[in-house]
Amino acid sequence: MPELSRQHIRVLLLATFLCAVPLFHIGVPFLLAHVGPRWGWNGDYPGPLNLLSALPILAGSVLLLWTLSTMLVAARSLPPRVRLTLRPAQLVQTGPYAWMRHPMYIAESCFWLGIIVLFGSPVVALVFTCLAGIAMRWVIRKEENALEEQFGDEYTTCRNQVPSFPRFGQRH
Repeated sequence: MPELSRQHIRVLLLATFLCAVPLFHIGVPFLLAHVGPRWGWNGDYPGPLNLLSALPILAGSVLLLWTLSTMLVAARSLPPRVRLTLRPAQLVQTGPYAWMRHPMYIAESCFWLGIIVLFGSPVVALVFTCLAGIAMRWVIRKEENALEEQFGDEYTTCRNQVPSFPRFGQRH
């Protein structure tokens, strides 16, 4: 596996969050929304109920930006050279990770919920439901097993103290 400098890791994080994530989470639903009906739309324009989508889209965007800023700060403490693998070099437990173990999945789910409401598309809703089901059933479990293998007791303690999904009103 190639090794990258801290600066390259930061550039990779920025490129992922600012380019790849929006392309996938906006581009794919936009294309899918044109496949079937668009509930709530008046001709080529979203109706008033569709505009409520701004709330979950904004919440998801804020959480993604908070996650990005947390990861950029954490990248400062990486060794000068980091081997690029699917296993993280450190366990981040600050920022949104202090409140929930999966802030990116939560942010992306909020974002997709908003996109579903905005486009009023049952096709987008179906695709999101399938992707979320795969993530919840297999991806998260695999990631957590890898983290436990990588960080041992440190991750076990984190998992026992921090919920998978936020519990508003309490901090663990």
